[in-house]
Amino acid sequence: MNVDSIEFKGHRCFKKDWVRFDTIKPLNVIVGRNNSGKSQMLDLVEALCDIKLFHHMWQYRCYGTLDEESLKKYFPENEIDIIVQMWDEIRIFDDVKYLVDEKVTWEVVSRQSTLSENEYELYVSNIKLSTSLLEQGSDIFSAVEIILRGATHQLSETSFCRLFADRDIKSEPEDIKLELGRDGQGATNIIRRFILTSNEQFPREVIQEELLTALNLIFRGDGQFSGIQVQVHDDKTDEPKGYWEVCLHEKEKGWIPRSKSGSGLKTVILVLLNLLVVPKSFPKLRTRTNLSSRSLSRNLKTISIQHSYGVSFNILRNTRSMKKRRFF
Repeated sequence: MNVDSIEFKGHRCFKKDWVRFDTIKPLNVIVGRNNSGKSQMLDLVEALCDIKLFHHMWQYRCYGTLDEESLKKYFPENEIDIIVQMWDEIRIFDDVKYLVDEKVTWEVVSRQSTLSENEYELYVSNIKLSTSLLEQGSDIFSAVEIILRGATHQLSETSFCRLFADRDIKSEPEDIKLELGRDGQGATNIIRRFILTSNEQFPREVIQEELLTALNLIFRGDGQFSGIQVQVHDDKTDEPKGYWEVCLHEKEKGWIPRSKSGSGLKTVILVLLNLLVVPKSFPKLRTRTNLSSRSLSRNLKTISIQHSYGVSFNILRNTRSMKKRRFF
C-alpha cells in the first residue's frame, strides 16, 4: 500500500504543529520567510527517501487508500488458498472487499526498542476510515494495522541530494574519481572529464551541447554562452599550479573563468550537473535521485525565477532519465 501524503511534527520549527506536502510533483517550490521552516520541510523529504523513515523520532500522520492487492495478502480469495490462518475464524477476501478504495488516515510513531539501542519499534494508532467502522482488536482491524505499518511513500528507497546554501565551483586537481558534493566539490573535475576524455562513457556533447543549451534557456537575455571549456593553471596565477578551472565563452567578453563568475551562474551550473550529467556518470541513480537546492532565488536575482523554474521542469519532463526524479 502506498502513502498518498504524509505530515509530521516534533522537528525543530514544527515541535507542536503538523506540516506536510499535499502532493509531490516533479518540480516543487517551497516559499517562506527566514526561519519559517523551509529547511525542515526538506528534512522531511530526505526522511521520505529513507527506507528507515519512521526511525526518525518524529510523529507522523499518514493518508492513503486501501487497495485490493494489499488486502489479498492477508485475505485470500477462497478457503482453498488459505495455507496458514492467522485469525480465530476463516476470513476470505469477500469478507473485506468493502474496504477496497477506502480512504484511511493513521498516525505512526517510533520508539527505541527495550532490547537494543539500534532497534526501533513501530506503533500505529488513531486509525480512521472514511466511511467504514472497524472494531478495534478484531481480526480485520489487525490486518489493516499490519498493512498500514508496511505502507510506503512514492519516495521510499530513493536517493536524496541536497545542495548546500554555501556552494561553489572551485578549481580542482585532476582526479579520475567522479563525485559531486553537496557544496559543489567535484564539479570542475566532472566537467573536465566529460570534455577531455576519449572514454565514450563520458561524451563531451553532454557538457558542450546539452548543459550549454539548458544554461542559455535559463539565462536568456541576461547572458548567452557560446562555449564551455576547462583550462589548467600552469603558470603564476592566484590558483594552484596544476589545478583545472571551468571557463564559459560569451561573444562580447570572450572566455570568462569560473573565478570571475557570479554565484547565480555557478548555482545554475550545479543544478544542471545534477539533472543532466550525474545520471550519466552514475547510471544506478538515473531514475531514483531527488534533488533539493536551498536559497535558489537568492542566487538568481537577475534572472526570472518563474522562468528558471519552468526551464528546470521542462528538463525534468523531457529528459528520459529524469522521469522519476523530483526537484525541490
